[in-house]
Amino acid sequence: MAATSIANLRNDGRRYNEFRKINFKINNIKNTSSDGSVYYEQGNNKIIVSIIGPKVTAKRNANKKKCNVKCEYSTSPFAALGYRRSGNRDKTSISEANTIKNIFEGVILTNLLPSSEINIFINILQSDGGALCSSINAVSLALIHAGIPCLDFVIATTCCNIANINDLPQQDIQDGAENNVTASVNSNNDHFSSTSKFNLVDLNYTEINHGYPQIEVAILPNLKNKICFLRMANRVDMQIFQSMLHTAKNSCNAIQQLFKTKLLENHRNILQNQQQQQKHENNPTTDDQIMA
Repeated sequence: MAATSIANLRNDGRRYNEFRKINFKINNIKNTSSDGSVYYEQGNNKIIVSIIGPKVTAKRNANKKKCNVKCEYSTSPFAALGYRRSGNRDKTSISEANTIKNIFEGVILTNLLPSSEINIFINILQSDGGALCSSINAVSLALIHAGIPCLDFVIATTCCNIANINDLPQQDIQDGAENNVTASVNSNNDHFSSTSKFNLVDLNYTEINHGYPQIEVAILPNLKNKICFLRMANRVDMQIFQSMLHTAKNSCNAIQQLFKTKLLENHRNILQNQQQQQKHENNPTTDDQIMA
């Protein structure tokens, strides 16, 4: 089964550089113990993240110079396709929790919160590929809602290269014509560029299982696209790797702009509701006066 159709569209109708539809709701968990929460959807990925802290710890082994970050990553038994072991103590969940913990230990300004602890709870309600990257995006939003000081957004995505040996340009060395070699090199640069149609971003479950070389990357967009996480399971040519990395960075920057727009709209709505409540308290209606 091909990853793209004749019209260069993927199996879910997206273009090669198009990420899945993203929706999120801030302060989704109405719980007094939760300091920040978000319900996050990216395509068919549905995730709930809750932040508790920073809170002062009375433990003897507490670090008096910086904050301690803990993470718990759990996947619902009905979330993923196929057989899956339930619970949050399997090897995959522990590995993903340690990965997220290590990422945000370097992003949170822990030196400003000494002798304290931050607990991150992640629950995967539905998974359709790229659950780790979606979780990283959700945790970043939840930390913003909790008011925890961070260096920057942490935006993550996946990217793969679907080109095979027949798709890549071949240099004709038998003729020895310089024009052919030059044209082939230029065409080769187009195939390995960051806008190559062979690079797919934000992979779903079907695309991940195709077996193409893929990477998972998380960056800090406002810090010159600094990479804070990168994972790759295949060996590829350095040009293909750089092409996938550039495509992933461009997708992360687009996701960050979407987050900024939606967060500003959310905060604007909160301020408008607060102003309306204050006006209502300062200027009671005639019905309230009659009842009084």
